[in-house]
Amino acid sequence: MITPWLDKIFHTASEAFQNCLKRFPVTVCFIFALTVFLFYLVSEWHMSQPQAALLYYLSVGTLLSLTLHLWCEEIKRKALRLTAQITGHALLIADALFLAYGALDNSITEITIAHAAGVLTVGISVFFLSFLKEKNDVASWNFALHSFNLLAASLFLGLVMYGSISLLVSSLPVLFGLHISSDCYLYLGITCCIWLSLMLFIGRLPQGAQKHDTEVQANKFLNGIIAYLFLPLTAGYLIVLYVYAIRILVNWQLPNGWVSWLTIAIMAICIVIEFCLYPTRMAEKNKKVELLARWLPVLILPLLLLMTIGIIRRISDYGVSINRLYLIILNGWFYVVCIGLFINKARRIHWIPISFALTFLLTSALPVNVANYTKKSIHNSVLKDIKAHSKKELPMEQDDYIDFLASLPKEQALRINSRLIYLSSRFNENCYTDILKDGNDVYNSYYYSQFDTDTVEEIEVDTTNIDNGFVKNRTYQWNIDDNGKIDIPDGYTAFYNVNETATTTEEELKNNSINICLEIEDADIDDTIHFDTEILKKLVLLSRKKSAVELPCQSGENKFMLNSFFLSQTGSDDSLWTLNYSGYLFKK
Repeated sequence: MITPWLDKIFHTASEAFQNCLKRFPVTVCFIFALTVFLFYLVSEWHMSQPQAALLYYLSVGTLLSLTLHLWCEEIKRKALRLTAQITGHALLIADALFLAYGALDNSITEITIAHAAGVLTVGISVFFLSFLKEKNDVASWNFALHSFNLLAASLFLGLVMYGSISLLVSSLPVLFGLHISSDCYLYLGITCCIWLSLMLFIGRLPQGAQKHDTEVQANKFLNGIIAYLFLPLTAGYLIVLYVYAIRILVNWQLPNGWVSWLTIAIMAICIVIEFCLYPTRMAEKNKKVELLARWLPVLILPLLLLMTIGIIRRISDYGVSINRLYLIILNGWFYVVCIGLFINKARRIHWIPISFALTFLLTSALPVNVANYTKKSIHNSVLKDIKAHSKKELPMEQDDYIDFLASLPKEQALRINSRLIYLSSRFNENCYTDILKDGNDVYNSYYYSQFDTDTVEEIEVDTTNIDNGFVKNRTYQWNIDDNGKIDIPDGYTAFYNVNETATTTEEELKNNSINICLEIEDADIDDTIHFDTEILKKLVLLSRKKSAVELPCQSGENKFMLNSFFLSQTGSDDSLWTLNYSGYLFKK
């Protein structure tokens, strides 16, 4: 019983590998090269930028060579096949060289999105590029379904092999006392889950008449999922969204931004339903199914207007961002999908993923793209606001920028600084060097600008997220800015440098009753300083302040200006805390 089963497995594997070499020779070379390079990376445990670009080249090259081989099978002219292969791989090599050596000064966000769009387009072309001449989508639907099933089976087999061999290898140290390096399991994972799975997948891909199988077969499993899962779910979404639309119309309100995600979800469900129903519609010509396929997009079409208004409202309130621009593009694509399905009566459906990939590619990979437009739009907006409210020379120094923010209303200052933070986090600091000089800290500039007061009572910091008590096993610290100032109070004739350490209890921290005695024998000073724990917590949030903080003294005759403090637990006693503090005591 076992021998025929094993013979069948080895025969299938042997046939798959032979088919790989004959049908996809370039793809096989890429898979072997990728496997070897991954082995090298495991041994090095380090990857430079050129090495990362090489990994990208080998990975995408595997996918690109596969889709080119599949497409070339449909082309009779040898010159055209050769030209397509050379052009495609030449472009990929140029792209990899750019990533390795030319992308250092460019935005990682823009590059990542553009390459994600390119890889997605190549991936989708594997299933649809070879079937553009077909009269309907049955052949490509069958090929795509078979390919997905084959890919899942290949990955499963690779995982089973990896688990089985890993179990065998892990038993060797137990049974024979052998030392097995942890890298061995990584090598096994690469061999089984990448090399073996990919070779099995490409070796068993349909070819010839099987590749262009036009036999229509209704899938009962998919029909059951649609009837008992997706249709009730769609009805629920439609009811909620239409009730919400009626509500905002009655109250004459703008839609909530959350409605965009519900609209995206119902459109995704609609597309899944259209794809799953396609073979059934082609096989049975059921009127109810035909009505559902054609009119479901029409029912969703009015809801897209809610998404449009919601996105426009967000852009109007908060300005453009990469996510919001892609949402508005996705919203426009949804309109095209719904109208297109209604006009062609959903006879063709594979134009949906193809149009999605091309839209994503055209809005991401061209010189004028969403990320680039967002960067320029936010930059110009910030530059316009600064020029309108400041006469200081650009680019600004850190202190000039902080002073500029302090001169503005808080909401406006926060909005301008938040836009610079967005540019810094999504792109890099080079995109606003004409506004701020290199090395400026935009992440804390707004808070510094709100901390330019001489008395702690004027400091306004949101403390809603601060614990009522100080957290155990954690340190709290703050110090004055390196360029900070200490104003000499009027009426005081002398000041003394103070750098002391005191011990306080957890109970005193909770009750806001830290009173520390301070004695300066040479100056005949014996006073008590009150440390307000709420003030300490606010200072911790801010990290630093441009001027010292005044703390009250019990005598009323002296004034203490705090420069820094460091609060931590003392040893193993959870109830005791150590407070290191420094500052100046002014005496009348």
